[in-house]
Amino acid sequence: MPIGAYFEIAMLDEPAHYLRYQGRSFCWIAVDEASQYPDPQWIDRLRSNLRGAQGVPLRFSLAANPGEVGHAWVSARYVFADNAPWKPYEEKSSGRTFVSCPSTYLDNIHMDPDAYQRQLEASAASDPELGRAWLEGD
Repeated sequence: MPIGAYFEIAMLDEPAHYLRYQGRSFCWIAVDEASQYPDPQWIDRLRSNLRGAQGVPLRFSLAANPGEVGHAWVSARYVFADNAPWKPYEEKSSGRTFVSCPSTYLDNIHMDPDAYQRQLEASAASDPELGRAWLEGD
């Protein structure tokens, strides 16, 4: 980045992968497909690396789809915990401000929604309830 920052993409596929991050500092940690983790243990552990110089904003972002193995913990923690969508709230475990931002494929203006809807339906043909969850973001 022009100011000397850099962007790193890496994976946390198993507990041993956490050793790649231990002791490092990040001002933004983003986890994609968080609901593919059966429990939040290793995602939460990454937060020990969320630190920066005084005055540097720290961010922790999660993205998830419904219907995956971690659907229950993501829903309990961020969706059904009396958190109104798009309204800041205090996360109980950290005291930090979070915002839940629900969306569906229809919110992505850069793709063909009809074509993607057909792909979602085809990919969940054997599980209509999963298809409904993906299409409706439920």
